[in-house]
Amino acid sequence: MIDPTDHLIDLYRCTFLRHGTIPAGVGWGSKSFNIERRYTNILNSLMQMSEVLGTNSHFCLIDLGAGYGELLRYLDPSSLFVSHYCGVEPMTEAFTELASTCLLGYSFSTSTFNCQISDFFDYCSINDFSQDRRLYVLNGVFTQKGSISNRDFSDFLLDSIRLILNSDEDVLGLVFNTMSSSPAYKLETLFYPSRLLISSLADLCRSLGHSLFIWQDEALCEAYFEIRSR
Repeated sequence: MIDPTDHLIDLYRCTFLRHGTIPAGVGWGSKSFNIERRYTNILNSLMQMSEVLGTNSHFCLIDLGAGYGELLRYLDPSSLFVSHYCGVEPMTEAFTELASTCLLGYSFSTSTFNCQISDFFDYCSINDFSQDRRLYVLNGVFTQKGSISNRDFSDFLLDSIRLILNSDEDVLGLVFNTMSSSPAYKLETLFYPSRLLISSLADLCRSLGHSLFIWQDEALCEAYFEIRSR
């Protein structure tokens, strides 16, 4: 069996080395409309979940599979009540660019905003870094599967979400995207979730006391999944 994590790192490394620090470097098309729309979708989901905290509370935003840090270009911590950003990127080449992005000194309107980056995910370091509740973003992590079978990739997605929800008792919510389940056409290398996977994901959330919301962006042929802590 192909290891999904290693396969995805190799897949994105080839793309990144070919295109560099532009959306095409992480497997996305070059149309600026599509790129902005993706991040608008992600940030709208985060906004809805962050509102349950209220304006006097803040959360730590954990960007798993952060790439070269594109999310930071769209992020407004003051409107989302973000106190900390932690970008996690296992691909060495992209991690180097992510570090540079974090050091650029984006002018945020909150003085409490801090950046942390890591090439691996460590809950202990996250706890040391921020005691705030946490929101997770996995943007584009589950859209491409390469040569992995649909069944194996479904297991990978479900195991990844289960690991986060089981390991972090302070999780506030989680947002990730896949391709739409029923697009007009399909590409073999992209991942389209089955009804069985969606049902299994709903069962997992229900068993842990979380709520699952799913919505589709037909223009992008993508599905967005929001898991919210109750």
